[in-house]
Amino acid sequence: MTEKVIQDPVFGTIVGDDGIWEAREPIEFLGRQILLSLDADEKHGPTEYQRRRFQEFMQRGDSLKPGLESAIFQYYQDENETYRTFLSEEEIGEYLPTLTAPEQIWDLTAPVAINIPRQSPEDLEDLDCDFTIEWSTSWDVEHGLKTCYRNWEVVAVVMP
Repeated sequence: MTEKVIQDPVFGTIVGDDGIWEAREPIEFLGRQILLSLDADEKHGPTEYQRRRFQEFMQRGDSLKPGLESAIFQYYQDENETYRTFLSEEEIGEYLPTLTAPEQIWDLTAPVAINIPRQSPEDLEDLDCDFTIEWSTSWDVEHGLKTCYRNWEVVAVVMP
């Protein structure tokens, strides 16, 4: 299938193939440029619900940081023993340092992308996430993390 290009009134130029759309221009989130992807109809592109969700996300922006900080820090505290089993002592100090405060998590993570899943009035109740944010991490360079939002609350932090 060939790539399709749509000029969207909210997302700008988006490029899609097989129902996955990406914005040509990155967006700013927490002081970083990140990618925007959408799971949307391959012929018609994003829905009005996705546009609204994105606009709300952009309005809330940095106000999401405290919830993310807390959730990612808790994940780090809960999972770092598992990750430590794969590293040498030297690597542990570099990639999995002991953190004593949630705000230290930002030294080890960075947002890289937001994904807004397919959304319509019919499927909103069945969605696991309203949107997800993907993160790079120092302790799992290959996979990173994914935070899942539902009703503007982080409901899950998982390895993608």
